[in-house]
Amino acid sequence: MAATDDRLVVTDSVRIPRHELTVTFSPSGGPGGQHANKAETRAEAVLDVEAATALTDNQKHRVVTRTGAVLRAVSQ
Repeated sequence: MAATDDRLVVTDSVRIPRHELTVTFSPSGGPGGQHANKAETRAEAVLDVEAATALTDNQKHRVVTRTGAVLRAVSQ
């Protein structure tokens, strides 16, 4: 059996180890009925860009310049 790759594929050359991502879940805000307001349907993934081992120094500099030292993705 092949070993599983536990990295998030961003591009062919960038794969972020999942342990470098902080993922949290919480109730989604706004309207949506009883279920949406009580269930944890909002997901947030956070990456400390400067500590990311998958990025080169040049890539880190480009990301920090454009978005800041913390990259955050939210879905709700």
